[in-house]
Parts: sequence; C-alpha cells; structure tokens
Amino acid sequence: MKFWSAKGTLLPAAALALATALTACGGGGGEIPLASLAAKQLTIVEGPISGFGSTIVNGVRFDDSKARVVDEDGQVRSLADLRLGTMVKVEGTGDDDAGTGSATKVTLIPSLLGKVEAVNAAAGTLVVLGQTVRVDASTAFDGVAGLAALAVNDAIRVNGLAVADGSFAATLIEKLRGPIVSFEVRGIVDIVDSDNHTFAIGALTVDYSSAVLKPDGAEPFVGALVKLRSGQGPIAGVLVASSVKVHTPRSDYTTTGAVKLKGILDAAPDATGNTTVSGMPVALSGASLEGSGNLVAGQRVEIKGVLVDGVIQVTRVEFEGSRASRIGGANELYGVIANFASPNVFTVNGVTVDASQASFDNGTLAMLANDVYVEIKGNLRTGAGGTVLVATRVEFKQLPRFEHSGDDGRASHDFYGVIQDFVSLSNFTLNGRLVDGSGAKIENGSASDLHNGVYAEIKGTIDGDKLIASEIEIRGLRGSLDPAPVPAPVGDAVSGATLYAASCAGCHGADPSANNKDVLDGANNGAKIARLIAENEGGMGVLTGLSTGQIQDIAAYLGAPGTTPPAATPPPPPPADIRVVDAALGQRLYASSCTSCHGTDPAANQNKILSGANNDAKIANAIAGNKGGMGMFAGVLSAADLKDIAAYLGTVAAPPPVVVEPPPVVVEPPPVVVEPPPPVVVEPPPVVVEPPPPPGPSAANGKLLYVASCTGCHGTDPSQNGNNILAGANSYTTIASAISNIGGMRSYSFLTTAELKDIAAYLVGPTY
Repeated sequence: MKFWSAKGTLLPAAALALATALTACGGGGGEIPLASLAAKQLTIVEGPISGFGSTIVNGVRFDDSKARVVDEDGQVRSLADLRLGTMVKVEGTGDDDAGTGSATKVTLIPSLLGKVEAVNAAAGTLVVLGQTVRVDASTAFDGVAGLAALAVNDAIRVNGLAVADGSFAATLIEKLRGPIVSFEVRGIVDIVDSDNHTFAIGALTVDYSSAVLKPDGAEPFVGALVKLRSGQGPIAGVLVASSVKVHTPRSDYTTTGAVKLKGILDAAPDATGNTTVSGMPVALSGASLEGSGNLVAGQRVEIKGVLVDGVIQVTRVEFEGSRASRIGGANELYGVIANFASPNVFTVNGVTVDASQASFDNGTLAMLANDVYVEIKGNLRTGAGGTVLVATRVEFKQLPRFEHSGDDGRASHDFYGVIQDFVSLSNFTLNGRLVDGSGAKIENGSASDLHNGVYAEIKGTIDGDKLIASEIEIRGLRGSLDPAPVPAPVGDAVSGATLYAASCAGCHGADPSANNKDVLDGANNGAKIARLIAENEGGMGVLTGLSTGQIQDIAAYLGAPGTTPPAATPPPPPPADIRVVDAALGQRLYASSCTSCHGTDPAANQNKILSGANNDAKIANAIAGNKGGMGMFAGVLSAADLKDIAAYLGTVAAPPPVVVEPPPVVVEPPPVVVEPPPPVVVEPPPVVVEPPPPPGPSAANGKLLYVASCTGCHGTDPSQNGNNILAGANSYTTIASAISNIGGMRSYSFLTTAELKDIAAYLVGPTY
C-alpha cells in the first residue's frame, strides 16, 4: 500500500472512481471481506468526549463505573478529570449500532500543554508552543470564560484534533492554575532532519538528539503522529525533547476487534482509497459513507475499521455533523437536574445547561426542577459567561423512576451521584438531597466504604426532603482514582508521616499543625490531595508518582499530626532483570531526566551523582526517599532504566588521581654581576580616572521578583522566614542551589544571576 503526503492531491477522474468504490458498501478490502470486518465488536474508541451520563465518545455511551482512568504514562487519574471535549482513548467493549458499551480503561490524550504565545480573538486562534490552535463555537473552555479572556503567558492544556498543516482544531481548552512541569505536543511531523536529529511540527523545531525514543528507539518520520515532552519551554523556537513517542496503528491499537476514531483527513485519498487521518494510515476503499461531506484534506470524520497489516481497513466513514443532525445536537447529557435557577440556568452532570428554547418530550418546560432525571441533546456554546450546553431537546425519563409501591404506597426512586457532607450512614447527601441509609442493603462494599467522594446508585423512597435508602450500590470514587469497589479512606498515619516529611514538608513545613499553605485542608481528605496533585496546584504535580494508598496515608497523618514517623526502611531490592544493561540508553535517560539537578557532565559529580555509578539500588533508594525531589521519577523510570543510568555513570566515573613524583631540584648559585645604579628620573604620577563601579543588587527589584516568584511557598512577609527563606539573605548562591535541588523550585530556573542577587538583597531587609 502507498500513502499520500499531507500535500497530496486527487485528480477528478480518480476522485470519481473512488466515490464509486466507497458507495459500493462492501466491495474491496483485499482478501478480507469488509462484511466480516464490519461485524467485529468495538474494542477501542478514540475522540473527544461529547456527553456524560456515563462517558459518551463518538456516539457510544460507555458505562464508566468500573473503568480505570489514566494518562498516557499510565499514571492514575480520575473520572473527575473528564470534561466535555477531553480527548480520550476508551478501551472495553461496545455495540456501535446500539450506541452502548462498557469501558475498562480510559486514557487521557491531550494535544498541547504550554504557555499562550499569541491570541487573536477576532480570528478565533491562539498560538501555543508554535502551534496554531483554531477555536470554533463548539470548543469548550474550563477555568476561563473563553478565548478573549486568555492572555499571553497563561498556562493552558489544549485537547483537539491534529491537522496536517501543523494546526489543531480545539475541542477543549483548560486554563491551569499552577506552573507547567512538562511541556507537551501531540502533533504531525512536517519535516525531519535526521543528520541533526531535529524535526518540525508547525512552526516549532524539535531537537530530539538526547530524547528517549519510543517504542524502542523508533525514529520520527514525515507525516507521523508523535507525542513529545520537554522539561522546559522552547528557546528561540527550538524545543529540546526529553522523550518522543511515535504513534502508529500497530503501537496504539493492539486489538483484533474494531476501532472507531475521530480525526481530520490529512489529504484526499489516492485512487485506491489510501490516506491518513490525523497521522494514522487508513484504507478507505469499499467503506460506506454516512452524512454530507467530501473526502478532502481538512474534513472531520469518524472512521470505523479493523487493523490489517498495520493499516486501519475502514468499513464506515461518518462525516462531521451526521449524528448531530439525527439526534438533535452534537452533545448529550443523561442525569439528574441540579442547581436549578431557571430554565436557562441549571446543571446536569456538572455541565451548565440552557433549555429555554428546547423542545420537550414526556413533559413541559415547567417540569424542569432539581432531582428530575432528563436526557438532553444540544450543542456547546461559549459566551461571556463561559461554556454552556444549549439544549435543543429535553426528554423527561423514568429515572427517578417508579419501581414498586411499598406497604405505605410510596414510590421507590433511583438516584446516581457523588456522596457529600458525610456524617454517618444515616446522615449524608447525594445531589444535594439528604439521605438516610441506616436500613439500606449495600452492594460492592460495606457501610465502612461510604464516605465523601464515593460515586453511588441509591434506591429508596422520598420522605419530605429526605431519601430513605433501601439499597446503596457503590459504583466508584470520583476524585480518587481506583475502580470500584472503593476502599475506605482509612490510611496509615505512621506511614503518612514519613511520606509527608519526604514529599510535603519542603513547601508546607515540618509541622503540619501550623497549617502552612492550608495543608490541613487535606486532613482525612485524600480525594482533595489527589485533585490538587492532578491540577498541579502550587507545583504539586511533581507528586504524581504517589499512589492512592500513599495519598490516603498522608491524609490520615494530617488528621493526626502528632504521629511520629518510623525510622526509614530501605525498599526491597528490585526483581531480577534479564534485559541486557545498555549504557548508551542510560546516557539518553540521564540527559532527559537528570541534567537539571546534576548537570550535563556527570563527571563533574554535581550533587554527588557519581554515587550512583554502577549502583542502581542507590538511585532507587534516592527516588523512594524523594531525595532532592527525585520522587517525581517514581513510576516513570523503570528498574531497567535505573540499571542503564547506573551503567552510564560507571563509564564516566572519575578515575583515581595519578600521583606524579616531582624530579629532584638542583639549585645552581647565580653569577654575581654589579651594575651601576640607574639614573633617577622623577615622573609626575599619571592621572587615572576609574570608571564608576557597576550598580549593586537592587533590593527594590528584588522585592518585585519575590512577590512574583516566591510568595506562593514562602509567604508575603519574608521576615516570618517561611520555609527558611531568610537562608537566602545576601546569598544568591543559596537560592540558586535551592532552585537546582528542590523539586518545586526548578520551575524558576529562568531567573538570571542578577535577579537572584536582587532577591537576596531584598531578603536582607529591613523594608519588607
């Protein structure tokens, strides 16, 4: 098979032949009949989330109650991280015709993570990491009212569809509150210079000379879909990548079932139907077409097919807007109305809805109220007040539904939601309604498993404003990250004390009872700590390696901060690894992971890096103990990776010093020569004009820099010595060392030496 580049074109005669082949609905497909491929069950669906009431992607409504939510590195995330427009890859089983499925895994696949470089609200575009991001009426916004509210240098995450010209069609833009720990781009390669180990995506040049290439050293190529990361932003338009992953159907879709993807045609298909969709090679010959559209570059499509010889053999192509025209909108919600203020202001599944102009089934506009279960179809629109789903159709469902009549004749109802305000089994709320579960049967757990954040289905009868529960089914934990059944949030406070000292004391202080930076908000509330880590609040994103159990341990310790941490216990030795140790790979891993603290030349032994030479166990212990912020590599670097790094360090370890004995010194007496004294000449001293000394550090400028960069962890008044800030008074080298060695401070490596001297001068006081 052959594929066209992003600049390929299709001649009219070939286009006519292809259209004839496509509309044949079953012809083609080589040796494998398309009818047999079309019958395969969906196992992977990839695209933006278009609805909730479970999770809806590409028209398939997945039950997500048992799903594990992760990011691309396998780090656990939460159902609470999902938004309308979030790009995801859903794995499980699905029936495309029925539009239903069951998810076992949901992977977040955002497109860009970086800072805004330019905004053009009139044109509906912005630039991030050299990439043009296009916004339309269907783009959702989170944390910001809309495109016009974004400013240069704002940190944002962009979810969207990659276009071959290097731009992105945004489905969701999220404004982030904390600093960026990792800059990320998921896009299509334009140009490759293999000699200099660079490639381009849009206007961004990527240097991958020191990057870890995945899978197993795969080189980027023109037209490839890649995901790259970097620990710092671009300099002069060049981003130095720490890792580059090349995405192909073989690497991404390891399944014998059908896949369904949403993307953008990179080029018109050739005469045999071959092209790429958002960088993925596809064969369209014999596929059926649904909806109105043309097979041209830039066309949004959903494709369904099966992987054959590394290419997605497509059985059906659905043009953008086809489903929306059938059901009444591009977005769907199934759930209970909450926060009802008026028909044009209420929420369903956390999404703000305006139903003032909708049509109604099984009811009227006057029936809209809190706790009413509805199915809503509509379209996202962003205005001055933010993103709203404008409903075109509202159907009143039977949920809350009549199930039976008890002896007292009262109807039984069914509610889904997140438990809040938990006091006891007989006193908590669900969707704002008071619940008494003291007499309920509990499924998928026990009474001890109920607490704030648990996602549950509750059946019972209404008694005034209270729901008397007869059955409580635990469905999962929204805000935590483990699939149901959910363990009770009871952690080990002793273990939590050790974890707190290693991971939290740097910013919150050694004594949590002082409540520095509101640390006690996390007391007995692991879900809140997990959310702050996921949102990188105050730089907490460096703690993504902490497991749910470890977070619960920290929360338990914060609930009882008097607990004494036990003596540190070294971790057990890693399991045997039969893979051959690779020092060359270790050098690339060192360059991408270690240089920010230990320098580019490990032979200099900066921060004692050579103590890990040929000693991977020592590196593992440092990571386990979060020494110098190294805990951020937990779960990122494998045991094999550590062996490779240790092997590389062994190749550069400084040899023992060579002692050279000096030769014996023979002193010959000099000859005595008597010269007459020189004439005495008295010259007037030269007039030397010394240039004025360079200006010293500016405490005034240091104050401005301190307010902008340091108050988040050290407080607005440095005289209080928050987190030992006064150690940097008149000592810019102390501040520089902290930036190099303390995890949360590395984001300030952009400060110059002169600026550090200004901050050090300000810290001397006394005019704080």
